[in-house]
Amino acid sequence: MNPTQAQSAGMPVASKAQPAPVQLFIPGRITVGTPAQVLTVKLKGLETPGRQFSTSPCQVRFTVFDRQGRALLTSPNVQSACAEVLMGFSSKKGQWSSFKLNLSEIRKAGLAAGKYMILVHIRANLGDNPRATMPVLVSNTATLDLP
Repeated sequence: MNPTQAQSAGMPVASKAQPAPVQLFIPGRITVGTPAQVLTVKLKGLETPGRQFSTSPCQVRFTVFDRQGRALLTSPNVQSACAEVLMGFSSKKGQWSSFKLNLSEIRKAGLAAGKYMILVHIRANLGDNPRATMPVLVSNTATLDLP
């Protein structure tokens, strides 16, 4: 059954994925071990005209994976205390925004020295109403070195 037939029959049809309104940039290799342990996550707008998005500090997250793809740590997580402060960014083409991401939880987790993968992901909403539209999800991966 094709999507048109399914819709005619009253069945739910998954909507086509839309291209991301922003691109997320992180370095290709991240080393955790320095005192700062803060990663600057950069977003570049890809739309004309742009739209204003909002997110909270809890929605700028990272997940650490071992080399077999098993998730070892996500931060912030449900145990994390996070401020319900909204931060914004624009999807206007060429517009840059950035967020600081605290990586200190990686050292606190006691992971062994070695190479891992890190996925940085942001969940945001159009405007300041989280129920107004489907959330936007953007992400990027990098190699994570723990000396």
